[in-house]
Amino acid sequence: MKKILLSAALLAGLFASAQLNSSSDGYVLDLTDASSQCLINVVLPNNGGQMNGDANTFGTGANLTANGYEFVSVTGIANLDDAVAQWFALPHIDDESCTNLNKADLGVDLTNATSVSIDVSSDQVGSQLELFLGGEGEWGPSSSTYNNGQGVGIDAISTIEKADVVETFVFDLAALGGSDWTDWAGKNKIQSVGFRSLTDGATFTVTAVKFGVDADSGDNGDGDDDDDDNNGDGKSCTDVSMSGRATYYNLIENGNAGKCSFLTSDLQGTNYGALDIGLLQENGDAAYCGMCVEATGEAGTAIVQVIDECPDCADRDAQGNKIYDLDAQGNKQIVGQTDDGPVYKVINTEFGDIDLAPQTFTKVIGALDVGVGIFSWNEVSCPWQTPIKILYASNENWYNKVFIANAVNRVKSVEISKDGGSSWFMMTREAANGFEKGEFGANPTAVLKSYKITDIYDQVVYVMNVDVIATGRSFTADSNFPACGLRTSTSNINSLNYVTVFPNPANNSVTFTGIEEVKNMEIINVNGQVVASQTFQTSLEQVSLDISNLAVGIYVAKMIGNNSAGAVTFVKK
Repeated sequence: MKKILLSAALLAGLFASAQLNSSSDGYVLDLTDASSQCLINVVLPNNGGQMNGDANTFGTGANLTANGYEFVSVTGIANLDDAVAQWFALPHIDDESCTNLNKADLGVDLTNATSVSIDVSSDQVGSQLELFLGGEGEWGPSSSTYNNGQGVGIDAISTIEKADVVETFVFDLAALGGSDWTDWAGKNKIQSVGFRSLTDGATFTVTAVKFGVDADSGDNGDGDDDDDDNNGDGKSCTDVSMSGRATYYNLIENGNAGKCSFLTSDLQGTNYGALDIGLLQENGDAAYCGMCVEATGEAGTAIVQVIDECPDCADRDAQGNKIYDLDAQGNKQIVGQTDDGPVYKVINTEFGDIDLAPQTFTKVIGALDVGVGIFSWNEVSCPWQTPIKILYASNENWYNKVFIANAVNRVKSVEISKDGGSSWFMMTREAANGFEKGEFGANPTAVLKSYKITDIYDQVVYVMNVDVIATGRSFTADSNFPACGLRTSTSNINSLNYVTVFPNPANNSVTFTGIEEVKNMEIINVNGQVVASQTFQTSLEQVSLDISNLAVGIYVAKMIGNNSAGAVTFVKK
């Protein structure tokens, strides 16, 4: 998902019609014309579009205003997950007459262009509006992405960053839904859109919704690309670019954690590295943990994630010898002792060295027996679309210590709230990459905590109202940061990301499909422990795994091929 803030001055000319394009793979719904009889008569049914259910999402249905559709959330719902979606038919203008896509027997085909965007504002910071798509059908679609209704289970949730400011959220439904999206027959004939509030008492105004190629284009109708850098999804990338020496090491294959405190199960792939300690701990706060770099050497290019520090990446003289720190008497300073003798303190002022995973070293430098090689790197966004994950080192209701995993961009700060975002407290970042905060404000023992996670580009992801007592070691957010710029490398950490697993969740067994290139598979629990493994001697299209003996929880299937790697997550229920 990417999110872009739009100024009010741009809104008037954003969209020209509510019309399906000639290829049926794009559609723009403009909701800013309060005088439109087409919108009023076609899109607003008498029952407000509510699906059958015991609870309503909105107290008054929808009100078409000069700024868009206004939805007023009900107050006092005991469990917002029980609220129902509110559905509206997509209007269609044919020869200046008004109908809708269902009555015209038309629909938006999202088979190939799988994005949907929504322009929305709210009066509450951190409030959340969920978007659903309906297949054939008018007010009650015969199939939908409604995860509390027909069960496709694709969570397209807009989390508001600023009150009363229109924000654009773009969702790649194929990436969000995985096999759920692939298996959903309704995606090739979308005829309605649904909304559900996840915030008690919030008022939302939806300005526009775009589908398919119109959502993917990034064009607001003026022919110009509105991305800040004209190439990527987010702001222009940093100019952090260095050169250094690459060596190799093996750390995490057995579930070990590096100095950034990530376990094997927390990572998105196998291209990892340890950044020189001088840069990583330049200010004693592990600020470069989680950073992805595009590394280029004699053998090729790979995108590498920094998950550890390299204390041995020392400055060297012209002959390649380490430079040691000396005491007042001119002797090497001893900082430790091993069976082989003393460990001396090295000088590290020339930043840029990275100790690479063996499989990454071969991609960038060459054969392992080379031992060391020169390479260059520049900071890029990480090449995955999975949401941010909050890892808990301490999740008492009065004290939290968290690590942020899966972030597409480097994390700059984390703030915490115990009152749903009305007030925020900065968490302190420490040398092991954790963010911590003890007692803060009134009622510090409130169980529900919210988090404001800011990246180095000042883009924000909100994670609201987490039950820190019940959540366990980790909590998965609904979104990630927009990627900066445009990566030039074709190397993808998660290059086996086309592997799918079903059913998911499952009780007794799961089946993996698309595993022709997989040679080894490990099943890893949330604690980083390998609970099952399998080696494939021949190429298979799919394989089933008995999970009846596994404990209830979330598992990662980590896959290794000859020249690729990837991971897929499933749930044992």
